[in-house]
Amino acid sequence: APANIRVIELGPGRGTLMKDALRAAEVVPDFRAAVALHFVEISPVLEAHQKRTLETETIPMQWHRALAEVPEGPAIIIANEFFDALPVHQAVKSDRGWHQRQIGIDDDSGKLGFTMSADPVPHFEPLLPPAVRAAPAGSIFEWRPDTAAIDLGRRVASGGGAALVIDYGHAESAVGETLQAVGQHAYADPLTAAGNVDLTAHVDFQPIVRAAEAMGAISHGPIEQSLFLRRLGIETRAATLKAKASRATAAGIDAALARLTGHGRTGMGALFKAVALTHPTIGAPPGFEA
Repeated sequence: APANIRVIELGPGRGTLMKDALRAAEVVPDFRAAVALHFVEISPVLEAHQKRTLETETIPMQWHRALAEVPEGPAIIIANEFFDALPVHQAVKSDRGWHQRQIGIDDDSGKLGFTMSADPVPHFEPLLPPAVRAAPAGSIFEWRPDTAAIDLGRRVASGGGAALVIDYGHAESAVGETLQAVGQHAYADPLTAAGNVDLTAHVDFQPIVRAAEAMGAISHGPIEQSLFLRRLGIETRAATLKAKASRATAAGIDAALARLTGHGRTGMGALFKAVALTHPTIGAPPGFEA
């Protein structure tokens, strides 16, 4: 079959997700044979990782710097931990309004430190959800520009197909600081090693859904990752794998299942959310049926 099904992955990633997806797609040979992969990745380093990971695959692949560069037409789009990697803005509430949180240099130590603008952000509060507007002074609100969500919603609504967004965050907008830095597999101060640690913040799904819907896409969710995976049959799949596994491998499967669906401190089941964005002619995708 000709390669005419566009599968798009929004970075960052090392190609392992797509490698696993292609292996799973082997159960439907005609579908897999018709897939053409498109990666939207701005990092040359991660692009090189993706190419190495998929170097044994024979299906067509292309790399792009923006979603708009991917050829038009229906597509399956995957955005796994994409939005959390986008820059986040913060505002601090005072009795006078919401002030942009900024980074400056401390006069005494000469080190980077957080500060905030002297004047409130103009016309900011009317744009906020009521619950955020009612927050007490000193509260921090985080947001990201709607650009990526708008592009995603526009592509799905105009070109057809569907997008799956999986990330950690909250289903509704709320106050609270979630900005964090990770370096050497440990949490770090975001400002002590600027440029040498990974920065991330929780994803606010409410504005993503709102922006995508404004472009004509239909949203399904967000729902917790645990519910999404259970609806897709992760427990049945785990039991099948364990049936022919060694005791050590079975224990590893149990641990992975608990991590993906668990609601405790080390579980991803509640913290991670999933949302689908579809063309108006497409119903709820698997895992999102009511």
